[in-house]
Formats: sequence, structure tokens, C-alpha cells
Amino acid sequence: MWDPIQNEDGKIEGTFTFLRVNHECNVAFGFDPVWNLSTAKLTFQNNVKMKLSVIVGVIHMSIGIIAKGTNAVYFRWWAVLFCEVITGLIILLGLFGWMDLLIYAKWFKRLDIEDKTIINQ
Repeated sequence: MWDPIQNEDGKIEGTFTFLRVNHECNVAFGFDPVWNLSTAKLTFQNNVKMKLSVIVGVIHMSIGIIAKGTNAVYFRWWAVLFCEVITGLIILLGLFGWMDLLIYAKWFKRLDIEDKTIINQ
């Protein structure tokens, strides 16, 4: 429910109430609709867009390294395969792939916002 009031400066003020069906706090891609009411909306959206761009970048770079690996196998460049492709994938996925995995885990982990034991941990 929303009861908006516009003040003299043109800013919208009011009482905002979002009713929940259940206590699970999990929204698609981290976009909680309550952020639309926040003054930090732009900062939050830029944060999510930055995370998405890192995920797309890691996928893009992984595809490039895998393509180089297929060329190395086709032309029998074993030194390139072991020294550049495999080590490149280990480094890329070890650093940035792990970060992407943590981003996914944060987005898709179900969180009960009414659970009081989370605060005590």
C-alpha cells in the first residue's frame, strides 16, 4: 500500500507498506522492490549491474580460453595447451569464477528475515 504526499519541493513522501506472503527473503537477481523507495536506489542498481558485468565478462573470457584450447588440441600445440590454456582457466576461474559463485550464492540463498538466530551468529 502506498499513501503518497507531495511536499513543496516536489519530493514524494508518504507511508509505504509492503505485505509479504511468507517470510522467505529471496528476490530475482537481488532486485528487491523496496529499493525503489530508497534514496540509494541508483547506488544499489549500479552495484547489481557491476556484478552482472563481471559475470558476463568471466563467461566471455572463459569461452575465449576454451576456443584457444580447441585450437591448441587441433594443431597439437601441447605446450600452449598446458602452459596457457589450462593454467589460464585455473587462474581465471580460481579468482573470478569463485567470486561469481559467491555472487550466485548470495542471490539465490533463501533467507528468513524473521529468524532471530541469524543475528546471534
